[in-house]
Amino acid sequence: MPQPIAICIENCYPAHESLRFLRCVAISGAQKGLALLPGGEVDWLSDAPCQGRIWVSADERLIFFRPAGSMDWAQVHRGGRSVDVPDGKPVVLLDGDYIVVPGFCFRMHIHGKAAEVREPSYLEQNEPAKKTHARLAAAGLMALSTIFGANAACTTEKPVQGKPDPVPQKDTLPQKDPVQPLPPMTEPDPGKTDPPVDIRDHPPEPMPDDAYRSIRPGNRELASVTPPAATVKPPVATQPAITPPVPPIEVRDAPPSDVPDPPPPPPMKPPMKGDMTGDMTGDMDAGVNETD
Repeated sequence: MPQPIAICIENCYPAHESLRFLRCVAISGAQKGLALLPGGEVDWLSDAPCQGRIWVSADERLIFFRPAGSMDWAQVHRGGRSVDVPDGKPVVLLDGDYIVVPGFCFRMHIHGKAAEVREPSYLEQNEPAKKTHARLAAAGLMALSTIFGANAACTTEKPVQGKPDPVPQKDTLPQKDPVQPLPPMTEPDPGKTDPPVDIRDHPPEPMPDDAYRSIRPGNRELASVTPPAATVKPPVATQPAITPPVPPIEVRDAPPSDVPDPPPPPPMKPPMKGDMTGDMTGDMDAGVNETD
């Protein structure tokens, strides 16, 4: 059996900041594990219809898999590349890959082998994720996300509390002095020239890594929910930086076998020590006599 892998699923556009990072454990594909539901939730040990499942292959690789009959569509993005996840073919995930489904975008953080298998829970909550969703739904936060969509649920503006300030009346406005002296006129200096117009050869610096957090998806279309663009940072040294090539997204034809290989047979025991010449000779002689 492959070892479980500890991962963290980041919701790039959460309804609330406390719902951004979800701690999970991916288990073998032969078992029920993590599943992406259409509402953006990550289900655990369930047979509910989903958009795809995350599990560990026989060679201990993290896999995103869409069983036959999965809902909607799904894509995997890596370094500016993307691939449509076909049904029935596992896609190998690497650290930093994005999974895009209708209305949601998730980033995968792979932490290595898990010490124990546990139910998903949010980073800032000491409870299962299902209880966190139920508590927020009771508070009305998840209802806002469902009714008004991701754009309304992701806004950071606070509602107006109380009544607005009264508009000042004309009598309370400050009165200006009707007679004010004009500023003195100065003659232009013929020796002084205005600064030239600044025309830059290069565009400004790129946006920081977390700038995408202010971008909110407006609907369930693919064009409005895309992974954040990668930030290109200038090298520190004067020598040209060597950027490692981004590995292609691996789509396998079939999932690996869930049946483990049988263990090798135990070694044969060595013969007992001792002088067996007489016994063997007697047996051979007895056999000869019987033949005659």
